Amino acid sequence: MPRLSIGLPVYNGENYVRECVDSILNQTFEDFELIISDNASTDSTSEICREYAARDSRVRYYRQPTNLGCARNSNFVFAESRGEYFKWISHDDLHAPTFVARCIEVLDRDPSVVLCCTRHVLIDGQGREIILSEKNGKHYFTDDQGRENPIRPYDPPRRLDSWRPEERFRDLILLTNWQIEIYGLIRREALARTRLHGLYHGTDKRVLAELTLMGRLYTVPEVLFFYRQHPVQAKRYKSSGQSKDLYLTGSAMRWTKIPRINNLEGFLTAARKAPLTRLQRLSCYAAVASWLFRPSRWPSLALETAHNIVTAMSSLGAKRQPRESQHQEQAGTFQL
Repeated sequence: MPRLSIGLPVYNGENYVRECVDSILNQTFEDFELIISDNASTDSTSEICREYAARDSRVRYYRQPTNLGCARNSNFVFAESRGEYFKWISHDDLHAPTFVARCIEVLDRDPSVVLCCTRHVLIDGQGREIILSEKNGKHYFTDDQGRENPIRPYDPPRRLDSWRPEERFRDLILLTNWQIEIYGLIRREALARTRLHGLYHGTDKRVLAELTLMGRLYTVPEVLFFYRQHPVQAKRYKSSGQSKDLYLTGSAMRWTKIPRINNLEGFLTAARKAPLTRLQRLSCYAAVASWLFRPSRWPSLALETAHNIVTAMSSLGAKRQPRESQHQEQAGTFQL
Protein backbone atom coordinates (compact mmCIF):
# COMPACT_ATOMS: atom_id res chain seq x y z
CA MET A 1 0.00 0.00 0.00
CA PRO A 2 1.24 3.52 -0.73
CA ARG A 3 2.01 5.69 2.27
CA LEU A 4 0.15 8.64 0.74
CA SER A 5 -2.98 8.91 -1.36
CA ILE A 6 -3.50 12.09 -3.38
CA GLY A 7 -7.01 12.80 -4.67
CA LEU A 8 -7.68 15.00 -7.70
CA PRO A 9 -11.37 15.69 -8.40
CA VAL A 10 -11.52 17.55 -11.71
CA TYR A 11 -14.08 18.93 -14.14
CA ASN A 12 -13.09 20.59 -17.45
CA GLY A 13 -9.56 21.18 -16.25
CA GLU A 14 -7.66 21.06 -19.55
CA ASN A 15 -6.25 24.54 -18.96
CA TYR A 16 -3.99 23.62 -16.01
CA VAL A 17 -4.30 19.90 -15.25
CA ARG A 18 -1.00 19.00 -16.95
CA GLU A 19 0.96 21.47 -14.85
CA CYS A 20 -0.77 20.26 -11.71
CA VAL A 21 -0.17 16.55 -12.31
CA ASP A 22 3.45 17.16 -13.36
CA SER A 23 4.09 19.02 -10.10
CA ILE A 24 2.78 15.97 -8.19
CA LEU A 25 4.58 13.29 -10.17
CA ASN A 26 7.84 15.24 -9.80
CA GLN A 27 7.74 15.14 -5.99
CA THR A 28 10.94 13.96 -4.29
CA PHE A 29 8.78 11.68 -2.11
CA GLU A 30 7.56 8.95 -4.47
CA ASP A 31 5.59 6.45 -2.34
CA PHE A 32 2.12 7.70 -3.25
CA GLU A 33 -0.86 7.02 -5.47
CA LEU A 34 -2.66 9.71 -7.46
CA ILE A 35 -6.41 9.13 -7.77
CA ILE A 36 -8.01 11.23 -10.51
CA SER A 37 -11.80 11.39 -10.73
CA ASP A 38 -13.01 13.12 -13.87
CA ASN A 39 -16.46 14.60 -13.25
CA ALA A 40 -17.80 13.87 -16.78
CA SER A 41 -15.64 16.60 -18.36
CA THR A 42 -16.62 17.84 -21.80
CA ASP A 43 -13.15 19.11 -22.80
CA SER A 44 -9.87 17.22 -23.28
CA THR A 45 -9.39 16.50 -19.56
CA SER A 46 -10.17 12.81 -20.07
CA GLU A 47 -7.53 12.33 -22.78
CA ILE A 48 -4.88 14.15 -20.75
CA CYS A 49 -5.53 12.14 -17.58
CA ARG A 50 -5.70 8.81 -19.40
CA GLU A 51 -2.31 9.61 -20.90
CA TYR A 52 -0.78 10.00 -17.43
CA ALA A 53 -2.46 6.83 -16.14
CA ALA A 54 -1.06 4.85 -19.08
CA ARG A 55 2.54 5.86 -18.43
CA ASP A 56 2.73 6.02 -14.61
CA SER A 57 1.51 3.14 -12.47
CA ARG A 58 0.94 5.47 -9.51
CA VAL A 59 -1.95 7.15 -11.34
CA ARG A 60 -5.47 5.70 -11.15
CA TYR A 61 -8.06 7.33 -13.38
CA TYR A 62 -11.84 7.20 -13.00
CA ARG A 63 -14.46 8.91 -15.12
CA GLN A 64 -17.87 9.61 -13.60
CA PRO A 65 -20.83 8.96 -15.93
CA THR A 66 -22.46 12.24 -14.87
CA ASN A 67 -21.33 15.40 -13.11
CA LEU A 68 -21.51 14.63 -9.39
CA GLY A 69 -20.46 18.12 -8.36
CA CYS A 70 -17.25 19.02 -6.56
CA ALA A 71 -18.36 17.85 -3.11
CA ARG A 72 -19.33 14.29 -4.05
CA ASN A 73 -16.34 13.95 -6.35
CA SER A 74 -13.99 15.05 -3.57
CA ASN A 75 -15.49 12.44 -1.26
CA PHE A 76 -15.16 9.82 -4.00
CA VAL A 77 -11.39 10.16 -4.33
CA PHE A 78 -11.05 9.87 -0.55
CA ALA A 79 -13.19 6.71 -0.53
CA GLU A 80 -10.85 5.19 -3.14
CA SER A 81 -7.71 6.05 -1.18
CA ARG A 82 -5.53 3.44 0.56
CA GLY A 83 -2.66 5.40 2.08
CA GLU A 84 -1.82 6.21 5.67
CA TYR A 85 -2.03 9.89 4.73
CA PHE A 86 -4.38 11.65 2.33
CA LYS A 87 -4.24 14.91 0.38
CA TRP A 88 -6.69 16.71 -1.89
CA ILE A 89 -5.38 18.75 -4.81
CA SER A 90 -7.06 21.11 -7.26
CA HIS A 91 -6.29 20.89 -10.97
CA ASP A 92 -5.07 24.50 -11.19
CA ASP A 93 -2.68 24.61 -8.21
CA LEU A 94 1.04 23.81 -8.14
CA HIS A 95 3.40 22.20 -5.60
CA ALA A 96 7.15 22.56 -5.18
CA PRO A 97 9.03 19.22 -5.52
CA THR A 98 9.63 18.97 -1.75
CA PHE A 99 6.07 19.78 -0.63
CA VAL A 100 5.11 16.20 0.18
CA ALA A 101 8.47 15.25 1.69
CA ARG A 102 8.47 18.16 4.12
CA CYS A 103 4.90 17.42 5.27
CA ILE A 104 5.59 13.69 5.63
CA GLU A 105 8.60 14.49 7.84
CA VAL A 106 6.39 16.42 10.26
CA LEU A 107 3.60 13.82 10.39
CA ASP A 108 6.04 10.95 10.89
CA ARG A 109 7.88 12.79 13.63
CA ASP A 110 4.95 14.22 15.62
CA PRO A 111 1.80 12.14 16.24
CA SER A 112 0.04 15.17 17.77
CA VAL A 113 -0.14 16.75 14.29
CA VAL A 114 -3.23 15.63 12.40
CA LEU A 115 -2.69 17.83 9.32
CA CYS A 116 0.42 19.40 7.81
CA CYS A 117 0.58 22.03 5.10
CA THR A 118 3.19 24.58 4.03
CA ARG A 119 3.21 28.30 3.51
CA HIS A 120 1.75 29.43 0.19
CA VAL A 121 1.58 32.28 -2.28
CA LEU A 122 -1.17 33.21 -4.71
CA ILE A 123 -0.36 32.94 -8.41
CA ASP A 124 -2.24 34.13 -11.49
CA GLY A 125 -3.12 32.24 -14.65
CA GLN A 126 0.44 32.62 -15.93
CA GLY A 127 2.01 31.33 -12.71
CA ARG A 128 3.17 34.75 -11.52
CA GLU A 129 2.89 35.68 -7.86
CA ILE A 130 -0.10 37.89 -7.11
CA ILE A 131 0.52 41.08 -5.17
CA LEU A 132 -2.58 42.36 -3.38
CA SER A 133 -3.51 46.05 -3.45
CA GLU A 134 -5.78 47.85 -0.99
CA LYS A 135 -8.35 50.57 -1.65
CA ASN A 136 -10.78 51.96 0.89
CA GLY A 137 -10.15 49.05 3.22
CA LYS A 138 -10.81 46.41 0.52
CA HIS A 139 -8.25 44.18 -1.19
CA TYR A 140 -7.88 43.58 -4.94
CA PHE A 141 -5.66 41.71 -7.40
CA THR A 142 -5.07 42.29 -11.09
CA ASP A 143 -5.85 39.23 -13.21
CA ASP A 144 -4.30 38.04 -16.49
CA GLN A 145 -6.55 40.37 -18.47
CA GLY A 146 -5.62 43.48 -16.48
CA ARG A 147 -8.89 43.65 -14.56
CA GLU A 148 -9.06 44.36 -10.84
CA ASN A 149 -10.88 41.71 -8.83
CA PRO A 150 -11.94 41.93 -5.18
CA ILE A 151 -10.23 39.34 -3.01
CA ARG A 152 -10.21 38.38 0.65
CA PRO A 153 -7.18 39.53 2.65
CA TYR A 154 -4.63 37.04 3.85
CA ASP A 155 -5.35 35.27 7.11
CA PRO A 156 -3.83 36.85 10.24
CA PRO A 157 -1.57 34.75 12.50
CA ARG A 158 -3.57 31.84 13.93
CA ARG A 159 -2.96 29.27 16.64
CA LEU A 160 -3.81 26.19 14.62
CA ASP A 161 -0.82 24.32 16.05
CA SER A 162 -1.73 25.16 19.65
CA TRP A 163 -1.83 22.37 22.21
CA ARG A 164 -5.26 23.63 23.30
CA PRO A 165 -8.07 22.33 21.03
CA GLU A 166 -10.43 25.21 21.87
CA GLU A 167 -7.82 27.73 20.65
CA ARG A 168 -7.32 25.84 17.39
CA PHE A 169 -11.08 25.59 16.87
CA ARG A 170 -11.69 29.27 17.64
CA ASP A 171 -8.98 30.62 15.35
CA LEU A 172 -10.01 28.29 12.53
CA ILE A 173 -13.61 29.46 12.39
CA LEU A 174 -13.06 33.13 13.31
CA LEU A 175 -9.75 34.05 11.64
CA THR A 176 -9.62 31.83 8.54
CA ASN A 177 -10.64 33.19 5.13
CA TRP A 178 -8.80 30.88 2.74
CA GLN A 179 -8.99 27.32 4.16
CA ILE A 180 -5.65 26.56 2.46
CA GLU A 181 -5.10 23.83 5.05
CA ILE A 182 -7.66 21.62 3.28
CA TYR A 183 -4.90 20.99 0.70
CA GLY A 184 -2.44 19.73 3.30
CA LEU A 185 -1.51 16.14 4.15
CA ILE A 186 -4.05 14.66 6.58
CA ARG A 187 -3.95 11.48 8.63
CA ARG A 188 -6.46 9.26 6.88
CA GLU A 189 -7.92 7.77 10.05
CA ALA A 190 -8.65 11.29 11.37
CA LEU A 191 -10.23 12.48 8.12
CA ALA A 192 -12.41 9.36 8.07
CA ARG A 193 -13.88 10.45 11.43
CA THR A 194 -15.15 13.73 9.93
CA ARG A 195 -18.32 14.01 7.88
CA LEU A 196 -16.26 14.95 4.81
CA HIS A 197 -17.67 17.42 2.28
CA GLY A 198 -21.35 18.27 2.44
CA LEU A 199 -23.55 19.71 -0.29
CA TYR A 200 -23.33 23.29 0.93
CA HIS A 201 -20.94 26.19 0.73
CA GLY A 202 -18.19 26.52 3.33
CA THR A 203 -18.14 22.78 3.98
CA ASP A 204 -14.31 22.69 3.88
CA LYS A 205 -14.16 24.98 6.91
CA ARG A 206 -16.39 22.58 8.83
CA VAL A 207 -14.10 19.65 7.92
CA LEU A 208 -11.08 21.61 9.17
CA ALA A 209 -12.93 22.60 12.34
CA GLU A 210 -13.57 18.93 13.08
CA LEU A 211 -9.88 18.18 12.55
CA THR A 212 -8.78 20.95 14.93
CA LEU A 213 -10.54 19.07 17.73
CA MET A 214 -8.61 15.87 16.91
CA GLY A 215 -5.08 17.29 16.75
CA ARG A 216 -2.77 20.10 15.75
CA LEU A 217 -2.62 21.68 12.29
CA TYR A 218 0.99 22.50 11.48
CA THR A 219 2.34 24.79 8.75
CA VAL A 220 5.86 24.22 7.44
CA PRO A 221 7.54 27.68 7.27
CA GLU A 222 8.51 27.35 3.60
CA VAL A 223 6.58 28.51 0.52
CA LEU A 224 5.98 25.20 -1.25
CA PHE A 225 2.34 25.59 -2.36
CA PHE A 226 1.12 27.87 -5.15
CA TYR A 227 -2.61 28.66 -5.02
CA ARG A 228 -3.89 29.85 -8.38
CA GLN A 229 -6.48 32.57 -8.94
CA HIS A 230 -7.71 33.01 -12.51
CA PRO A 231 -10.73 34.40 -14.37
CA VAL A 232 -12.37 31.05 -15.18
CA GLN A 233 -11.88 29.61 -11.71
CA ALA A 234 -15.04 28.13 -10.24
CA LYS A 235 -14.77 30.37 -7.20
CA ARG A 236 -14.85 33.43 -9.45
CA TYR A 237 -18.20 32.54 -11.04
CA LYS A 238 -20.90 35.11 -10.50
CA SER A 239 -22.31 34.64 -7.02
CA SER A 240 -25.75 33.41 -8.05
CA GLY A 241 -27.21 30.46 -6.23
CA GLN A 242 -27.53 28.41 -9.42
CA SER A 243 -23.90 28.78 -10.51
CA LYS A 244 -22.69 27.93 -6.99
CA ASP A 245 -24.91 24.86 -6.89
CA LEU A 246 -23.77 23.75 -10.34
CA TYR A 247 -20.17 23.80 -9.13
CA LEU A 248 -20.86 22.16 -5.78
CA THR A 249 -23.51 19.56 -6.60
CA GLY A 250 -23.48 19.18 -10.38
CA SER A 251 -27.07 20.44 -10.64
CA ALA A 252 -28.24 24.00 -11.24
CA MET A 253 -31.73 23.06 -10.03
CA ARG A 254 -30.80 22.51 -6.39
CA TRP A 255 -32.04 25.07 -3.88
CA THR A 256 -29.16 26.38 -1.79
CA LYS A 257 -30.29 26.36 1.82
CA ILE A 258 -30.20 29.47 3.96
CA PRO A 259 -26.50 30.22 4.54
CA ARG A 260 -24.62 29.30 7.71
CA ILE A 261 -27.24 26.82 8.95
CA ASN A 262 -25.32 23.74 7.81
CA ASN A 263 -21.98 24.95 9.11
CA LEU A 264 -23.61 26.08 12.35
CA GLU A 265 -24.92 22.58 12.93
CA GLY A 266 -21.55 21.10 11.92
CA PHE A 267 -19.54 23.30 14.27
CA LEU A 268 -21.86 22.64 17.22
CA THR A 269 -21.90 18.89 16.58
CA ALA A 270 -18.10 18.77 16.35
CA ALA A 271 -17.74 20.62 19.68
CA ARG A 272 -20.37 18.44 21.33
CA LYS A 273 -18.83 15.12 20.27
CA ALA A 274 -15.15 15.95 20.80
CA PRO A 275 -13.45 14.66 23.99
CA LEU A 276 -13.23 18.09 25.67
CA THR A 277 -13.51 19.37 29.21
CA ARG A 278 -16.59 21.38 30.11
CA LEU A 279 -14.70 24.67 29.92
CA GLN A 280 -13.16 23.76 26.58
CA ARG A 281 -16.57 22.88 25.18
CA LEU A 282 -18.08 26.15 26.42
CA SER A 283 -15.19 28.03 24.81
CA CYS A 284 -15.93 26.32 21.49
CA TYR A 285 -19.63 27.20 21.76
CA ALA A 286 -18.70 30.84 22.45
CA ALA A 287 -16.53 30.86 19.32
CA VAL A 288 -19.45 29.54 17.26
CA ALA A 289 -21.70 32.28 18.65
CA SER A 290 -19.13 34.92 17.67
CA TRP A 291 -18.91 33.43 14.18
CA LEU A 292 -22.70 33.37 13.76
CA PHE A 293 -23.45 36.90 14.91
CA ARG A 294 -20.55 38.80 13.35
CA PRO A 295 -22.22 42.04 12.09
CA SER A 296 -19.96 42.31 9.03
CA ARG A 297 -21.59 39.17 7.63
CA TRP A 298 -25.18 40.37 7.98
CA PRO A 299 -25.54 42.24 4.64
CA SER A 300 -24.35 39.25 2.57
CA LEU A 301 -26.42 36.94 4.74
CA ALA A 302 -29.56 38.99 4.06
CA LEU A 303 -28.89 39.13 0.30
CA GLU A 304 -28.24 35.41 -0.05
CA THR A 305 -31.22 34.52 2.14
CA ALA A 306 -33.47 36.71 -0.04
CA HIS A 307 -32.10 35.03 -3.16
CA ASN A 308 -32.78 31.59 -1.71
CA ILE A 309 -36.35 32.49 -0.78
CA VAL A 310 -37.03 33.74 -4.32
CA THR A 311 -35.43 30.60 -5.78
CA ALA A 312 -37.53 28.36 -3.54
CA MET A 313 -40.75 30.16 -4.50
CA SER A 314 -39.87 29.88 -8.19
CA SER A 315 -39.22 26.15 -7.79
CA LEU A 316 -42.56 25.64 -6.07
CA GLY A 317 -44.31 27.60 -8.82
CA ALA A 318 -42.65 25.46 -11.51
CA LYS A 319 -43.86 22.28 -9.77
CA ARG A 320 -47.45 23.53 -9.47
CA GLN A 321 -47.75 24.61 -13.10
CA PRO A 322 -47.73 21.11 -14.65
CA ARG A 323 -50.38 19.95 -12.15
CA GLU A 324 -52.63 22.93 -12.96
CA SER A 325 -52.20 22.28 -16.68
CA GLN A 326 -53.13 18.63 -16.13
CA HIS A 327 -56.29 19.59 -14.24
CA GLN A 328 -57.27 22.01 -17.02
CA GLU A 329 -56.81 19.30 -19.65
CA GLN A 330 -58.93 16.88 -17.64
CA ALA A 331 -61.64 19.51 -17.17
CA GLY A 332 -61.63 20.28 -20.88
CA THR A 333 -62.00 16.62 -21.77
CA PHE A 334 -64.88 16.25 -19.36
CA GLN A 335 -66.74 19.24 -20.88
CA LEU A 336 -66.34 17.85 -24.37
